[in-house]
This record gives sequence, structure tokens and C-alpha cells, in this order.
Amino acid sequence: MRIFEDIPRGRDQRPRRENESIFDYMNSSSRPLVAGIRELLELWFERYPEDAKHQLKRRLYSRTDSQHQSAFFELYLHELLTSRFEVVLEPDMGLDITTHPDFKASLDGNPRFYLEAVLASQALAEVVKDARIAEVFGQVNRINSPNFMLQVSYHGAPTTAPSTRLLRQKLEHWLLGLEPNEIAGIDLQTEYHRLPCLEWCHEDWQVEFRPIPIAPEFRGLGITPVVGAVMPSTGAEVIDLESYVDKTHVAVRSAIRRKATKYKVLGLPYIVAVNILEPFADERNLLDALFGEEQITVSLSPSAGSVTTHRRAADGAWIGPDGPHNTRVSAVLACFNLTPLVSATRAPILVHNPWASNPLPMDLWPLSQISVHGETGTLDRIDDRSPAELLRFPFSWPPPKD
Repeated sequence: MRIFEDIPRGRDQRPRRENESIFDYMNSSSRPLVAGIRELLELWFERYPEDAKHQLKRRLYSRTDSQHQSAFFELYLHELLTSRFEVVLEPDMGLDITTHPDFKASLDGNPRFYLEAVLASQALAEVVKDARIAEVFGQVNRINSPNFMLQVSYHGAPTTAPSTRLLRQKLEHWLLGLEPNEIAGIDLQTEYHRLPCLEWCHEDWQVEFRPIPIAPEFRGLGITPVVGAVMPSTGAEVIDLESYVDKTHVAVRSAIRRKATKYKVLGLPYIVAVNILEPFADERNLLDALFGEEQITVSLSPSAGSVTTHRRAADGAWIGPDGPHNTRVSAVLACFNLTPLVSATRAPILVHNPWASNPLPMDLWPLSQISVHGETGTLDRIDDRSPAELLRFPFSWPPPKD
């Protein structure tokens, strides 16, 4: 059984269209880079258990991107785990338990942990209901932008279909004049206002475009849509773009909490693997989700002047106002915007729960991990092998450029 159809693809070299599903694009494109991704997924799928292939293939075929991304994440995790462990899918948990974790991992015949996969994403990128808006973003996706994706925010909506020819020309000229390495040095969390901005309007529809540099090793490949993220219109006079970044930890925390309470007693360490599908998600968002949002308090006194205190709010997935909770979760394995293209270089991070009722041994996991001291909050980081050493690729990755 194979994932993709054996069909003539001709010279379909176009980028992915706005509102085109991930699977439909990968299945139809003749671009060498996309062909390489198909070959990689087929290789991983070949090693997937036969009795589970049909269901996974059905989900990979889904034209709902979240379903496709969820299936890809499970395929990736299976490939990652089987490089070191013996793996059972949806293990039998006993007669009285009807739900199953996604994976049970053993080493040398000894069961070591369960792992459950989940996606985390803010529901901020609105479903674009207006066909006029979707058409504009689809046309923007056609521009030549080898170095940047675009973050788009808008307010209002057009009542007539805008012409996009001049907009596309303007965007291409603007992006070609920007230096990607310079913009890559801007901290999106604290210096967002420094990002260049191109404003465009049609009737009462106001749109802002901001450049997000593509990682150097992937520039010029053309695999990602130019429109990387769409910010919601808020109805306010000023669009609060920074709130989009600040709330990433909320989506991650919610996803982990849902999985934390799914099982009562497992008898083995329990890992929640989460693929954080947010454009600017990073380790800070993850730690805020697990241990509470980072806060800075400034106290003023006539004698001592100002005293700055760093602390965390009691709103994490692992610790709240009454102390540690969700202690059944031994660790969280976090991936940031994981796709096949970046799977060789974007290493997942395993964060251990310092209050876990059944801790995961640190020497068990072969990739990067973080342990946190429950009392002091200090971090101990171990950077181990790269995912490229464990995942089996059919050739050097990423595939050759088009």
C-alpha cells in the first residue's frame, strides 16, 4: 500500500494555492522538492504496521489540514521511536479501559513509556469566508519571494473584488529590497514593532504585510506558501498583533491539559508529544505553558529604589495556585511547526516534569531534553544527537532544489 496516487503530474511547478489542502498539493505537484517529500513519507509509511496503514492513509488523505498534520505527526513519531525502541500502536490497556495511548515503547523487551500525540494551535487565523479575501491571498502566494514568508493582518472586508496585479508587483519589489539576515535578528517577542511593514487598502479593507525570513538552508526552495500566517481582524481601530504571539502558550497548555487527564493509572511514564503549529512558537512559549507565564514585578521604595523580581504565574499545565498538578504526565515532547521539510534539522525538545508521579529516566531519551528543578526553577539542558541521525532519509535532506 502506498500513500500517494500514481498519476501523471506533467509540469505542475506552481506553489500551493490559498485554500488548497496540503495533501492535494503534495499529491499533484511535479516539483522535485515535493517529489522528495513524497518519497520520504512513502519510506516511513512502508515501515508503519500493516494493520494500521489503511486508517493512517485515510487521515493523510484528509482535505482538512489539521487531520493531515495530525496523521503526519504520528507517522513522524513512529519513525522516530522505532529508531531506538520496540513500538506498539494503540496498546491494549485492559478489559475496563476503552481508550488507548498512541504508542507504547519498549527497550530490549522491557516496556518503558507510553506516548500520546496532539497538535496545538491558536484558533486565530480566521477561516476566510469572503471569497474576495481568499482570492487576494491566493494571488499573493504567486509572487516570487525566495527569502521571506509574509505575515498578513487585516481589518474590515472588501465589497468588490480588488485588482492584485499592482499589489503583487509592489510586494515583490519591496521584498527584494529587504535583507533577510538583518530582519532575522529582530526578536519577534520584544521587538515586533521593528519589522518592516507594507500597508495596502481597498475600500474599507486595510491590510498590513510583514516579512518573516525563511531559514537560510530553505531559502529559494519555494516549498512554503508566501502567505505564512493570517492574523484575525479584531474589530478594533488598532490591530493588536502582539497578542497573537503572547497567547501561544495558552493553546499549548490547553492541549497538554486535555491529554494529561485522559488516563487514570498507566503504570509507566507517560509522554505527551505536541506539535505546536504557531508561526513564531519557541521554547519560551513551551515553558510558559508548562510552568506558568513569566512575569516581571517592579517594586518601588524610597530607600532601595526599584527592585525587579522575575517569577511565574501559577497557571501552568504542571503547576497551579494549589501547587503541582497533572503529575501523571512524565514529560512533554515538543516540536515547533514540524513539517517533512524541516524534520531533519528541527529537533524536538523533551521537557521533564519535576513533579511527575512516574518520572522518565533521563538516559532513556536520545535527543535534546530539559530537566527543571522543582524548587529553584533552574534548567539543566542536555543536547544530544540530531534527529537526522535517527530518522531514516532516502537521500541528503532537504531534497535538491527545483
